[in-house]
Amino acid sequence: MSLWADLAVAPPDAIFGVTAAYEKDPDPCKINLGVGAYRTDTGEPYVLNVVKKVEHDILNDAKINKEYLPIDGLPQLRKVAAGLIFGDNSTVVREGRVATIQSLSGTGALTLAAAFFKQFVGEKTVYLPSPTWGNHKKIFSDAGHKIAELVGNVADTSANCAYTGAGFLM
Repeated sequence: MSLWADLAVAPPDAIFGVTAAYEKDPDPCKINLGVGAYRTDTGEPYVLNVVKKVEHDILNDAKINKEYLPIDGLPQLRKVAAGLIFGDNSTVVREGRVATIQSLSGTGALTLAAAFFKQFVGEKTVYLPSPTWGNHKKIFSDAGHKIAELVGNVADTSANCAYTGAGFLM
């Protein structure tokens, strides 16, 4: 008997379901509103010129040594990311009150956040939009957090969008 014989298949992802419906739709004027990726007029993935340039520059930079990064990531990237998010001249950046880490992906970042909040803040309720990626609920529930659906217009940035009437979002 296989070690994996009793492993249940994960349910289909709701967001990828939008892409599946797009692919089945015969309308020649359809637009894929699923996964956010740039596309050409013919529907092929479009790589921005700046991305191509940076890839080229990285591949041809003899100073890059491919060594392991520090556990919290590349310091220069973390510094630039903090400035991008909060503003280079923001009080929290100037006073050194921003903590950053580098992760491999959105999934990796959420896994780290869920574990961090569990260890240092305790179990909390995490508000997620609907739909959200299928793994988001599992990431936070596996870390011991309660899950609730984010209600309201998340595009409304007139107020702090990280806050709902029920409390702060993680």
